[in-house]
Amino acid sequence: MERAVRRGLSRKEARPIHYLGVDEKEFRKGHSYMTIVCDLMRSTVEHVSEERKKSSLDEYYRRLSPGQLESIRAIAIDMWGFIFHGDHGACAGCRSQNRP
Repeated sequence: MERAVRRGLSRKEARPIHYLGVDEKEFRKGHSYMTIVCDLMRSTVEHVSEERKKSSLDEYYRRLSPGQLESIRAIAIDMWGFIFHGDHGACAGCRSQNRP
């Protein structure tokens, strides 16, 4: 799977992404998770990481250009709470809304 993800990411063009979706997926028994970042407008997977830590998301943001970071309007996150606590610095123009 890693090879397929690397190959797919190497072919992606750098383009503005306005709406991100971030979720976790259990991939092995024993609470092993993947973090998946998607472009919600294009329905494409943009990033996959084998953990559900803040660093999993930070890794994705570091790959983006300043222009791509500025283009983010909103991030939809349906995950374990720890991953998004704190400032990722990725969405300065986004409005934050937390659900209970």
